Amino acid sequence: LILIIAMPLSPKQSESESTAEQETAAAVLDSGSTQDSQNVYAAAMEKRLKHVLGQMEGVGETEVMITLSDSGETIVEKDQKEQSDAGGGTRTTTEQETEETTVYVENGSEKQPYVTKEVLPKVEGVLVVAEGGDDPRVISDISDTVMALFRVEAHKIKVVKMSSSRE
Repeated sequence: LILIIAMPLSPKQSESESTAEQETAAAVLDSGSTQDSQNVYAAAMEKRLKHVLGQMEGVGETEVMITLSDSGETIVEKDQKEQSDAGGGTRTTTEQETEETTVYVENGSEKQPYVTKEVLPKVEGVLVVAEGGDDPRVISDISDTVMALFRVEAHKIKVVKMSSSRE
């Protein structure tokens, strides 16, 4: 019983992380234009990557820039209505008509499309400027980390040394 009581203490940390992810997703959805949502998403990913890389040994202080190839995609639910009409005397002809209508959800006085799936924007390239950017081992660690997190090819990742004369 003591172990069961003690176990709920560790998920508190993961709840705060999932809350941050939910806030990021909500900010992306709430922003008006596609460009704004891209910028919000990229900024959130840059912040998270910067935090992770800052924890790695030898990396030191970092600056991160992420470019996105698209704005993602929102797939809405659609009702499909199909009609078939067969006819024609000695010759058989079939006419088929398909009609799609978007499903809406009413939230108070607002009508919004019912979203079934959201595809996040695809990361196109990553630039990391790091204090440890001159060490080949650190460059390899950073590149491997970025490839694992964002599924970006190695030639689309650039790691450089941070300038010592920062203002």
